[in-house]
Parts: sequence; C-alpha cells; structure tokens
Amino acid sequence: MLGWYTSCFWKQPFQKFYGKFPLLHINGPAGLGKTEMQTNISALFFFNNESRPLSPGSTNFALAQHLQASSSIPLILDEYKPHAMQQARHDSIKALF
Repeated sequence: MLGWYTSCFWKQPFQKFYGKFPLLHINGPAGLGKTEMQTNISALFFFNNESRPLSPGSTNFALAQHLQASSSIPLILDEYKPHAMQQARHDSIKALF
C-alpha cells in the first residue's frame, strides 16, 4: 500500500508512457483499520488539511470533482463493495475511473 501511494507522485509519467495507472482495492474483514491506514498514509499529499474519504454513494459530481482536483492526489472510496451495489451505480463509478 505504501508503494502504491508513493508511486502516485509519478502518476502522470506512468499514464503518458503506459496509458494507465493501477487502482488500489484493499480487501479484508471489518475492523482491521483499512480506512484509517489509508487516511494516515494519504497525509503525504496534504499540508495543513485532512484527507476525506468519499463513499460510493456520493454523487457522480462529487466523485468527478475529487478526481479532477489533482492528478497525483489519490481518491479514497470508503466501503467500495461492487458486489453489493446496483449494477448501474457500479458502471457509473467505473466510467469515472
């Protein structure tokens, strides 16, 4: 996870040369601190601010705004469970990615 967050600083060259950048999807049982760990590591990208994870239930506008805010700051979707969402919602999130 630390390696993926560190590589976010070089996201633009990756996208230029390879045309893609990997997504990080962390799985595991509840209560292991997945969200807390991501929030703490994402502090690398913020100065005097906190990162705020979004939920998959956020509007497409909110997700698009966070995606367009920076080319290197990662977007954190908390509780992203594609198997538990409606197919149309999952498709719209995938289209944004």
